[in-house]
Amino acid sequence: MRKILSVSVFGSIFVAGIAFSAPSEARVNCDQMADIAHEVMTDRQNGRSMRDTMNDIREQYDSGFTNELAEAIVRDAYNNTRYDDSERQQRAVEEFENQVYGECVQYF
Repeated sequence: MRKILSVSVFGSIFVAGIAFSAPSEARVNCDQMADIAHEVMTDRQNGRSMRDTMNDIREQYDSGFTNELAEAIVRDAYNNTRYDDSERQQRAVEEFENQVYGECVQYF
């Protein structure tokens, strides 16, 4: 289910014509998406509320492409389990970051 949500977000943006002009730009933006995923999932694993995380994302990325993807990343992260022990939390952060980066690279 999580993969379907993320794929549809990246896919719909690609179809809408928001694409990058060069592969190097795509990598830079996928790096940014991975950084956002890392930050958001860290918030999730630390028990921060979805509302607070979403508000911060909206302030950082006030409109457009990055905001739309960042909000989708927040929604996706908060559909994941929050773990109690630090090792599992770190693994969840790393796996989510890798998932978002991989899906971004696939579409851009």
